[in-house]
Amino acid sequence: MKDLLKRQSLAILSFILPALGMILLYYSQEIYWSSPKTALLGDGFHQYVIFDTALRDILHGKDSLFYSFTTGLGLNFYALSSYYLGSFFSPLVYFFDVKTMPNAVYLFTILKFACIGLSSFISIKGTFKQLKPYLALILSLCYSFMSFTVSQLEIKTWLDVFILVPLILYGLDKLIKQGKVGLYYVSLTVLLIQNYYFGYMLVIFLPLWYLVQLSWDFKRRLSSLTRFSLTSILAGTSSAIMLLPTFLDLRGHGESLTPIDRLLTEDSWYLDIFAKTLVGAFDTTKYGAIPMIYVGLIPLILSLCFFLLKSIRFHVKLSYGLLISFLITSFYLEGLDLFWQGFHAPNMFLHRYSWLFSVLLVFMAATVLERLEELQFKQVLLANLFLACGWGLTWYFSSKHYTYLDSTQFLLTFEFLGAYLLLFWAYKKAKLSPIFYTVAVSFFLIVEIGCNSFFQIQGIAGEWGFASLDSYQRGQTEILALKEQMSEGDYRAELTQVQTGNDTMKHGLNGISQFSSVRNRLTSGTLDVLGYKSSGSNLNLRYQNNTVLMDSLFGIRYLIGKNQPPRLGFTTIATANDYRLEENNWALPLAFLTQEIYEDIELSSLTLDNQRNLLHHLTGLDSPLFEEVPIYENNLKRNLKKDGDTPPQTSFVLQVPANQQLYLSLPNIQFPDDEDSNVQLQIDGNVYTYTLDNTFSFFDLGYFSEAKEVNLKLLFPGATKASYGQPHVYNIPQESLESLFSKLKENQPEVRIEGNKLNIQYQTDKTSSLFVTLPYDKGWKAYQDGKEIPIRQAQTGFMAIDLAKGSNTIQFVFVPQGFYASFWISFISLIAFLLYQRFLKTRAT
Repeated sequence: MKDLLKRQSLAILSFILPALGMILLYYSQEIYWSSPKTALLGDGFHQYVIFDTALRDILHGKDSLFYSFTTGLGLNFYALSSYYLGSFFSPLVYFFDVKTMPNAVYLFTILKFACIGLSSFISIKGTFKQLKPYLALILSLCYSFMSFTVSQLEIKTWLDVFILVPLILYGLDKLIKQGKVGLYYVSLTVLLIQNYYFGYMLVIFLPLWYLVQLSWDFKRRLSSLTRFSLTSILAGTSSAIMLLPTFLDLRGHGESLTPIDRLLTEDSWYLDIFAKTLVGAFDTTKYGAIPMIYVGLIPLILSLCFFLLKSIRFHVKLSYGLLISFLITSFYLEGLDLFWQGFHAPNMFLHRYSWLFSVLLVFMAATVLERLEELQFKQVLLANLFLACGWGLTWYFSSKHYTYLDSTQFLLTFEFLGAYLLLFWAYKKAKLSPIFYTVAVSFFLIVEIGCNSFFQIQGIAGEWGFASLDSYQRGQTEILALKEQMSEGDYRAELTQVQTGNDTMKHGLNGISQFSSVRNRLTSGTLDVLGYKSSGSNLNLRYQNNTVLMDSLFGIRYLIGKNQPPRLGFTTIATANDYRLEENNWALPLAFLTQEIYEDIELSSLTLDNQRNLLHHLTGLDSPLFEEVPIYENNLKRNLKKDGDTPPQTSFVLQVPANQQLYLSLPNIQFPDDEDSNVQLQIDGNVYTYTLDNTFSFFDLGYFSEAKEVNLKLLFPGATKASYGQPHVYNIPQESLESLFSKLKENQPEVRIEGNKLNIQYQTDKTSSLFVTLPYDKGWKAYQDGKEIPIRQAQTGFMAIDLAKGSNTIQFVFVPQGFYASFWISFISLIAFLLYQRFLKTRAT
């Protein structure tokens, strides 16, 4: 055991040092195991930790890996997992729960950095046989803490990519030099299964990297072309089990390609490469960012020396130079930038392929370090002078083009540059002890990458903010307690106060709200015109911006919230501290029978008109809805300003009829940039707070059982000024709601969810349609009496099945479109690879 530890001591260090580095980085932000501040920020808080919780519930048998009913009316969870959950560590969420999941994120992030260090050490050491192992360790540290990994750590599944990339490149090296294809095939297949997005980028890069590797010995290495091509193709087809269903989902529900409307990328300038290779350079992870390419000064200097070494032939230097030039050109040309990212402009976190530049520098540096004895001081000096000139120009123009840089970054960079140059001079000219040289360089390197990583984590903390544990757990105890009070059955439930668009998934409730890059845009678009706000690319879908009519139509049987006005049709059945559980007496099941064969109606941009027309169409009734209630304003200018300590405010008077649910429409609400967009409504002394990112311009005033005059005060407590358009108050008469939903609830079917199945038992005395309020998806199949029956789209985003008179049972089953075909493609490809590998081994012997 001692001999093993001694032989593998550097490999162990390559694992331990990045782990310790991340522990210290987190600790610099007051983050540790179960600390008051969590490792969650940005999308990590709003998406990833919640999807981890959903996966944990699946692993505990509470849901299906194929389909989840907890968000967006329903969602292809298999497709979601391909983007958000592709990680070696994902199955380990089994051992955590919703309350402790932030600890899982903290632990897994540290372990991922440790694995990045280990895999890169193995790769560099294995690829560069003449390289001293301690130099491979130094380069692995640079790779582990490149700016891209630290600045993007909130998107935790991206980190798994950097575990696999070194192994893929090492596997490719073995394929070219030794004819061994196993490591390359396995690592590339796993990457494509885990992360198709970064897999796409690497699939572009690998042929280019392969051609560069051929340049070292074209005649001998060209014989590997068949191995490279076949193994790459088999890795792609072996990963079809994830790629094909995901592709089909994206084709059906994804966004359109981004048009190329300019030549150059936004905010790019001539000295970007120099600006972002400075120690501590951090601009933003939002819009207007330039590529995150820092990977340490030593790899950068050595990469320049690569072109000065005489032992490296000119055509090899040319090959590497062309590849670097292509990447740099991609940073500047809009078309190439989009090409690397699937012709889809990213929603922040720009230039997502820029890590390839850092990888290239590390491998070029390793090539030079294999020839360390050949490297001359004048060559290092020349590289340093080139960098110093570039950084000097960057300093000169920084006040205009790089305002995020200050003297700190330049001074740190020049200090480390000078230290490395002096140490190399002492090593070459003054015959400094190799041991002392190694220790000194390692010390400065660790300090350098530590400083840069600190600036990166400080930058993302400033932009996104690490969430507190109190914030993450706010309301959890009460919501989970009230969830236990809900009756058994398959229905939907929602929350009136939320922190994220995925809170229903977080708490295991079947809801409507959603925030995800993987979503059903057909359904979100239909829901948007029915009042559930989901504009633009449908990245967000919000429940709160709607009426009790849609609550009932889409099966919202329970509401959990606090400090909310009374709602027509809802009854409070339980409380937990200041949270209330309310039950909707008029909620329909997830599928309901129509009065006749359903035919689509035209929906406009007027959401309340659409709600009225849809309900009238479904019932055949003409009950009055959304008539205006007179409103009297005391400030007709509608431009409000803060007066001393009194926030902008105004008041209205309403003449309310009896038995009415009322809503206030306040269009075009505007605040100064970056000011708090909360809105408070005081209704007869009761204060209700709304956030505009959930309610937008539509506010619930509550249910009024008696006719009376109502005084309404509107406040903007976090703003210095505010303005709005013509206010309107609309009503839903109790009599109208009851007559409409009494009609819809006649002879309604019994609906039961079983994993990825929906069982519906119905009875109808006339021909009609079964209207299913689940998102339309080609993965759904319907069966009756053992035979498949057709499903058609209803209002674009939903499903319908036409029924004859009688009673029966229909079973809906969801399997991602293309899953069975992709399974067999992957299975056959695996067998084909094993046969091919055996053939290669037999031929070699």
